[in-house]
Amino acid sequence: MDLGSKLLEPVGATMNEVIDNVKRVIDIMGEIMAASNKQIVGIKQVTRVIVDMDQAKQQNPAS
Repeated sequence: MDLGSKLLEPVGATMNEVIDNVKRVIDIMGEIMAASNKQIVGIKQVTRVIVDMDQAKQQNPAS
């Protein structure tokens, strides 16, 4: 093995670690996006219920 190969070997290993970590970050970001989308759906549902309750109360002011 020549000197250039010996010097590049740890660089290659480090680059592989960087690539693996970037892949993990992408996976985590995907999980965060999925969770955020679920929260958005839940917030929309709660908002709809509140609007429906408000409308029902306005239609029946004796409540």
